[in-house]
Amino acid sequence: DPGEISEVAFQLMNGNPLVSASAVTGALAVKPNAYVSVVQSAGTFTSIPANGGLGDNLNSPFSLDVDPAAPQGYEFTLLLTVTADLYFQKTFDITGRVGLPDFRTHEIGDVYLSVTDQGIIGYMDQGGGQGEGMGPGGFPSDLFVSSFWAGTSSAYICNRDYNGLGSENYEWIVSDPDPNGRVRDLGPVGSDQTFQAVFTDGGHASPLPLVVEQLTMAYEASGLNSFVILEYRLTNNSAAPVPALYTGVYCDFDIGEDSTNNMGGTDFARNMTYLYEPLGHYYGIVLLGGDTPANLTVVNNIFYVFPTSAITDANKFDLLTGTLTHPVGKIADDWSGLASSVMNLEANGGQGVVAYALVFGNNLTQLRNNADAAIAVYSPVAPLTEEVPVKLFRLGQNQPNPFNPVTSIKFTVEKAGPVELAVFDLSGRRIRTLVRDSRNPGDHLVTWDGTDQAGSRVPSGMYFYQLVSGGDSFTRKMTLIK
Repeated sequence: DPGEISEVAFQLMNGNPLVSASAVTGALAVKPNAYVSVVQSAGTFTSIPANGGLGDNLNSPFSLDVDPAAPQGYEFTLLLTVTADLYFQKTFDITGRVGLPDFRTHEIGDVYLSVTDQGIIGYMDQGGGQGEGMGPGGFPSDLFVSSFWAGTSSAYICNRDYNGLGSENYEWIVSDPDPNGRVRDLGPVGSDQTFQAVFTDGGHASPLPLVVEQLTMAYEASGLNSFVILEYRLTNNSAAPVPALYTGVYCDFDIGEDSTNNMGGTDFARNMTYLYEPLGHYYGIVLLGGDTPANLTVVNNIFYVFPTSAITDANKFDLLTGTLTHPVGKIADDWSGLASSVMNLEANGGQGVVAYALVFGNNLTQLRNNADAAIAVYSPVAPLTEEVPVKLFRLGQNQPNPFNPVTSIKFTVEKAGPVELAVFDLSGRRIRTLVRDSRNPGDHLVTWDGTDQAGSRVPSGMYFYQLVSGGDSFTRKMTLIK
């Protein structure tokens, strides 16, 4: 933010399949600009294992000084030069932005919760480097992953989460134009502290399209400071109505030192599902606003998460609709929870509102009292954005993925003009340019046969593909197997 000195850390991935990286150091500089300068320019990274291993400089961060006069959204370019094992050196160009972060943390009350601009709650990523999670002040986070879900069928489930194997999906994405897609601190609007973000379903393979305005509200006063309210205002920008859109908030809490010692239950009188550690913390997901629940359920992760490392879209839809429901988890195990409801969205800008509270308590009685306080204090906030434009610039997930030998990539551009679609390896080296020409507005489909620019087969492994058009870019991952 303007006027702050901020610590900066980076995470590096080692794309070498055989050789670990040691003695990794970094030097940070900034391209000449009017507002941002480097204070601490040297950093030391942890050793980085081979074949996709990760390392960071969290214990030796860089720091930046931002001038108080810097405008919100001001962009600048960092130059990070990484040296490893005396013979490797590479400089990365990184775009930074003043203010308007990807996440903010409510921490004015007795409980803290991080919220993001992509529908994911608690953390932006599995590594936990972006976000604080959720927990009572002074305690580590008890939240593993949480997300806002929306779905009309097993073919359309939109969420943003990750699983225990490090795989992430990006179906909710930042809204265009900036800065609508960032998390704004609106101050005391409807609460003591209100954050706003806007995201869309543009990362889904078949977007409706939906625009979601997220308002999150926290309170400082005693009796109101053990929960955070999350309100979602959905806008249907399709020419067709959505007669039954199921929405919900899903939370996987790992409470205490042993997540397999957790339990769960449902309080139908309060429209709440909750999770707890018998001698520890309690957390509830409360459906607010008097809506009729479609489902209030705990989810046994052993059956629905662990077999495939993530809940399948078919099971997600059955959970949203209540086809799968399990109100009580009395056996100590690894549990998660969901509260959901259903709404009807008219075509061409039709809107619906749904709200939840994430509630904390030291015991069940306290949890119920705090849930009652959240129910009593909530009233829908008037829309803060009357119209949110959606840019029709999308890059679909390749199909099939993983693939061998050929995969298809679908992309959409809004305006006629130059388009480039290219494939890169983990080190950032360009492998193949698939498109470099002018394209008309609309959907386009290209294929990649797993060869480089010279026509030679490339090794199996993970690759990135990036779409660039009109100053915008979008990158996804794909895996080639043999």
